[in-house]
Amino acid sequence: MLYILNTTASIFITILIGFMCGALRLFKPGQDKILINYVFYIALPANLFLSCYNAKWSIFNLAYLSSYLVSAIIIIALSYLLNRYWFKFTLTNSIINSLNVSQVGVGLFTMPLFMVVFGETHLAMPLMVWQSVVFMTLGIFCLQLSVEKRQGNYIAGIFGKIIRAIISNPVIILSLIGLTAGTFALKLPSFLITSTKSIGDTLSTVALFSLGLTCAFNFRSLRSLSQLIPLITMVTLKLLLFPLIALLIGSYFGLDAEYLLALVLFSASPAAAHTYIIAKRYNMDADLATFSVIFSTMLSFISINLWLYMLSKILSLAN
Repeated sequence: MLYILNTTASIFITILIGFMCGALRLFKPGQDKILINYVFYIALPANLFLSCYNAKWSIFNLAYLSSYLVSAIIIIALSYLLNRYWFKFTLTNSIINSLNVSQVGVGLFTMPLFMVVFGETHLAMPLMVWQSVVFMTLGIFCLQLSVEKRQGNYIAGIFGKIIRAIISNPVIILSLIGLTAGTFALKLPSFLITSTKSIGDTLSTVALFSLGLTCAFNFRSLRSLSQLIPLITMVTLKLLLFPLIALLIGSYFGLDAEYLLALVLFSASPAAAHTYIIAKRYNMDADLATFSVIFSTMLSFISINLWLYMLSKILSLAN
């Protein structure tokens, strides 16, 4: 257990330093967005490009993808039913809360976590594509349908926006370029590989630090949150139930130890920050989505280490 804590300590210490810098106002509110933009548009695409270049298309393991697909569908359906019929939220709020439970903070948490645990990030890439291209696209499409009142050909407009969003996403595009270049064994200039690696190596520290800043800047508004029970429920679904379902489904599909560990860690990662941005975009109360991100990030120190410990025991027994 001490080894596992030592492995993940750097992740949470970096988040804590970012949180303290934000709480002490060493950084001003809004400056975290500059760092987040750097991560999303520069560091993360560079890191994934090189990882996928070295990984080839073999990372798109059918059982691995199927395990995530089934697990995500189950947790989305369960979350939607709880929000819609137990907590009596509106249709749009139920959709956004379901996205909150199923979407993970790939750039700000999951990729740094995979770098620490696996030494590289390529195993997260196939699941990231499923999350971004499939589930996020469907979620936004359902949100748009739920608030759109116009009739006619507006659906075509929605599909156009979705396609443009996908092809303009540097994370997805550079990942696919890296996979293609690696598959065809295209020789890249050494200076390009060195420069890309240098930029990509900054991903972990900058992403985790900016995540801490974001948590600090939003923490003070906690007193305005009245939906404590739904918050606890969403965080529990995200950190405990989703990875448990993934573990069971992945074991059923017969994943090997590395793929099973990657699947569970991806599912156990904190909620994605972009869910509260989407909530604001559709003029919804974003407090629940915001604090789901904050508390799932803070509590993930316990849950991630717990899952790593449990998986180490399970996999050692299996061997």
